[in-house]
Amino acid sequence: MAGTSQHRRFGWIRKLPSRRYQASYVGPDTARHRAPGTFAAKIDAEGWLASESRLIDSGAWSPPGERTGPASRPT
Repeated sequence: MAGTSQHRRFGWIRKLPSRRYQASYVGPDTARHRAPGTFAAKIDAEGWLASESRLIDSGAWSPPGERTGPASRPT
């Protein structure tokens, strides 16, 4: 259903009316962070959330908006 969201172990994925997916999570800074773009497939949004979770767990996290390079953007 368009516009619905699903809570997961880490973060949220919301299906947009455009049939694309938007991923977000609350970071260690207690702010909500969204992926820099939307995803065509839900599994890609899940992958982005998993990579953000790994960065937090490893202590290498910084807010997505402050990062540069191709690894910081959805495909």
